[in-house]
Amino acid sequence: MNKATIKALQQSIKHWRENLAKAEAGTLINDDIMSNKCALCTRFCVTAICKRTPFIGKVEKCPVATATGRTVCKGSPWEDVKHAILLGFDSDILKHTQCELEFLESLLPEGD
Repeated sequence: MNKATIKALQQSIKHWRENLAKAEAGTLINDDIMSNKCALCTRFCVTAICKRTPFIGKVEKCPVATATGRTVCKGSPWEDVKHAILLGFDSDILKHTQCELEFLESLLPEGD
């Protein structure tokens, strides 16, 4: 994982820590978890294939897509957070938000 991707991942982790605080306060809303709030989505252009081609010609994929083997955060705990918010399952929002944060933290290379 290159430095720019690590930085985007760290920013996403920071954002999900903020989301966890909102979930604990009962104020996390759908807009808080959307792609326009995510540094990884911003970096990887939120396309149907969740990747972009750097200038050197190599294909670099979003670490979430690499981990799940799927695009647009499918297969990650993010889906559970989204469903809990949309369906009003307040008791699950905190649990799933914590899982998403832990998932993102697990993607960091050792030592970061």
